[in-house]
Amino acid sequence: PAKSIEQMQHVVFNAYTNATLTVLFLFVVFSILFYALKVGIAAWGTQERTDKEAPFQAVPDA
Repeated sequence: PAKSIEQMQHVVFNAYTNATLTVLFLFVVFSILFYALKVGIAAWGTQERTDKEAPFQAVPDA
């Protein structure tokens, strides 16, 4: 518990900072999940391959 008004102000400020960062990180996580599901559903619905790879090229011996 805070022993003074100044300490209580720090506690409140830290709580608001914690809540703001939590909301920000939740937004990031849900954005990643949304786009992962969007891309996954699009890939699942097509018969073509969705990956793009360059053809194999052997590395010359040094």
